[in-house]
Amino acid sequence: MKQHIQIDIKKLDFSYREKEILQDITLSFNKGSFYSIIGPNGSGKSTLIKNISKLLMPKHRSIFINNEDICSLSNKSLAKKESVIPQNILIDYEFTAFDIVMMGRSPYKRRFQDFDTGDRKITEKYMKLTNTWQLKDKLITELSGGEVQRVIAARALCQETDIILLDEPTSHLDIQYQVEFLNIFSKLKSDKIIIAVLHDLNLASIFSDEIILINKGRIEAIGDPWQVISKENINNVYNLSVEVFENPISKCPYIIPVV
Repeated sequence: MKQHIQIDIKKLDFSYREKEILQDITLSFNKGSFYSIIGPNGSGKSTLIKNISKLLMPKHRSIFINNEDICSLSNKSLAKKESVIPQNILIDYEFTAFDIVMMGRSPYKRRFQDFDTGDRKITEKYMKLTNTWQLKDKLITELSGGEVQRVIAARALCQETDIILLDEPTSHLDIQYQVEFLNIFSKLKSDKIIIAVLHDLNLASIFSDEIILINKGRIEAIGDPWQVISKENINNVYNLSVEVFENPISKCPYIIPVV
């Protein structure tokens, strides 16, 4: 029987120096769902993801995986539970795409232990899943921004974690790859918690089981797409007039700006 996985965030506050970024954030995430975090620029979306991944440390015990405080976990232990696809990817060393993806197996290795045949098979599996296998022998420095994004996604999947955090994962991808990329994670969600920061509200609507709308560091709305993607919420948070229709294919809300 597979283990139940749950993330609980309890009254999370976070400040950069004296500036308060997140205020009183309380949330729960459960395995089997795709969650999107949306909101205007500067609302705290990426800061929330960075707190969940322990890239940023909250002042108080606020984030728990199965009741275990993530701040008490070593980075290696946390890397077996969470994988992260970051917003900004800067790799200036000349490794092949295959080598970059196989680094996702590092949390399972002892110090100085080499990768083995099993690691290579897992690497191949996820490179094929992310349509990067044909890039395996290319240097990471030779790839386009979109290709690098997909290689980093393959590396995250190679960690085989129950939790995947995506910080604006489609920012460097063309539209066809945006849909293909998010569809990969949507298909994996039955065994995982997927949490994505997304700018495109229509993509968030299509792929999300639950959407968290953040504004000025606070939760403005939370619920399924029809509960969150409303004319009132979009106008209040984005200061934008929109019309909301039903997408005839996905049956999800679809917004069109009123100009």
